[in-house]
Amino acid sequence: PIEQSKTVNQTQEIALIEASDKARSIQQQQRKQTLRARAFSDLSQQLDVMKLAVGTENPVRIPIRLVSGLQGCQMGDLDLLNATGSAAKRARVLVTLEGVGGGASVDKQLKVVTPQAFIKGENLEFQVDRDDFKQGIGLYVCLDTKGQTSCAAKKAYDATELSEAVFAKRGAVRMDQDPIFYYQLLMFDGKSINIPSSADTTRQHYKNFVKYAQKFYPDAGDRKRVLSSTRQLHDRLMPVPASIKHKRIVVNLPRSDDKCFSSR
Repeated sequence: PIEQSKTVNQTQEIALIEASDKARSIQQQQRKQTLRARAFSDLSQQLDVMKLAVGTENPVRIPIRLVSGLQGCQMGDLDLLNATGSAAKRARVLVTLEGVGGGASVDKQLKVVTPQAFIKGENLEFQVDRDDFKQGIGLYVCLDTKGQTSCAAKKAYDATELSEAVFAKRGAVRMDQDPIFYYQLLMFDGKSINIPSSADTTRQHYKNFVKYAQKFYPDAGDRKRVLSSTRQLHDRLMPVPASIKHKRIVVNLPRSDDKCFSSR
């Protein structure tokens, strides 16, 4: 009986030790998850990420509002779009949602608008399959003079170079290639569209962006393609960062006051 009692006590001790180890392991895992969530939240704040709740339905509905804010006598993106478009006979403006950087096999969404759509504040809506976001989805605005159906395949204009050309010509400027005038990366976390700010183009901002993107693009190849293309487009276009208002993503192509531009 004494030996049996010892055996029972030892078994109970082993069980208690195992239970304690398991509890400690669970606590450590929970702590790691908490730290990861906190670090991710910190990165979100550093990147000025805005979120648009879209629910869990599939396809994902993405409501957009086009606007053109006045910026005094400073030439804006809409002025440049008008200047290049007026030099072509069959110019139209495309607003698209499509894969970033080429190689992304996603369903492209396309809307044809006019420059006046931005001045009037026109509303658009796109629908995207949830799985397509894992390959990288970008929101583009471009000029099309050749009847094409893609913005991502075009070249982003250089803001400084094009502005100087428009000033020199006092108006219409013909370009060899149809340019992209706007780009914004849209990232989906399962419930919300995450919109990182394009205002900061410093090296540290990009490093934080790379860390933040790991959650959204599990494939390293997709992640490298998306981030590299996004950085290049931001550096060239210097777009006004997208915002969220009345549950819509606001795309702003600013313009100068009419009296300023027409007086030249």
